[in-house]
Amino acid sequence: MNRKRFLLLGFIVSLLSLAVLPPVESSAGEAMILVVGTVTSGGTFVGERGEKYNIGANETGVDLSKNEGKKVLVTGYVEEKEGKKILMVTSYQLWSPFGEAPAGEEKEE
Repeated sequence: MNRKRFLLLGFIVSLLSLAVLPPVESSAGEAMILVVGTVTSGGTFVGERGEKYNIGANETGVDLSKNEGKKVLVTGYVEEKEGKKILMVTSYQLWSPFGEAPAGEEKEE
């Protein structure tokens, strides 16, 4: 029981620390984002709050697209092209509810 409380407290502190950190900019000047969601068919990604993105065609984005139906934690930045949001993925990992990456499941560009 204490372990569950400790893990939950650690998770909450992690989320709160993300809320107070200033956004990091990519080399192209876009603000970096961290989002949890599901890879869907057709190279799209849907965040937990319902936001929809097309997954960018960079190497890491193409690799992410292969995880259709899986919940993932994605780091990247958003570009707008022709009114569509393109998520340019810089890294991702399969989602684990307490932030513990499953062994061998992290991918970075």
